[in-house]
Amino acid sequence: MMHDDQLPVDADVAAGLLATQFPEWRDELVEPVHSTGTENAIFRVGENLTARFPCTTPILRQCSTPSARRPRPWTS
Repeated sequence: MMHDDQLPVDADVAAGLLATQFPEWRDELVEPVHSTGTENAIFRVGENLTARFPCTTPILRQCSTPSARRPRPWTS
């Protein structure tokens, strides 16, 4: 882990949290998106969604309430 206060967030943790908070997405495949960022873990959820999870406690404190953005149709 890169940060002393970093929380472990992997695809299993992300899938479990998503299934609890958004049951309609429980059957979607959850795969990590590899990036150079160190404060958030990002996962692809199915074909059209992504989910971002804070990995450090300072970032968690900034998130006072959980929220999710519904997918928007892709525009050409």
